Amino acid sequence: MRKDFCVIRGLCIWVVWFLLCILVVSFLLGTWNAEPEHKSGSGYSGYANASEQISEGLVVAKTENKLLLLQFGANWCGWCFKLQKKLETDKAVRDVIKSHYIVVPIDAESLDNAEIDVRYGTPTRYGLPVIVICDANGKMIAMERSSDLTSDGDYDSDKVLSFLVAIQQSTPQQASTDLPQRRIEK
Repeated sequence: MRKDFCVIRGLCIWVVWFLLCILVVSFLLGTWNAEPEHKSGSGYSGYANASEQISEGLVVAKTENKLLLLQFGANWCGWCFKLQKKLETDKAVRDVIKSHYIVVPIDAESLDNAEIDVRYGTPTRYGLPVIVICDANGKMIAMERSSDLTSDGDYDSDKVLSFLVAIQQSTPQQASTDLPQRRIEK
């Protein structure tokens, strides 16, 4: 009987150590892979109504004579935050954005926003993030896979800037005919 008690006690100790190791590894992996902290108001809010955000953005775009930049992404997507960071921190890119675009982040993971994805030709089929540019009336004039804006494992400032400037300098009619390489057909 004493021998059985020792075996059970040894087994219990082994199970406790095993569970403790799993807990520690889970904690470390969770901390390692955690998304970086983002300033308040950034990211993709699944609670936000994308239709309302787009409507509000279009009002501002009309008033300020700007284009609407829809940035489809998700909070789990590291590349989405890399793109957001490039749009916010690269001075040349930020200046073009500030002067010519109204940016609306769209949470592509929210089922409530599925209709928005369909409305703009299902751009998320190309992966995340993806950029859709609309005129001040909400008509899509360009779509860009963000992977086309990268080089050497990061977003290339020159590629991002040339895309934004090319679209901005074109009228909506020109954007759909003169820039077919920037538009991904449905």
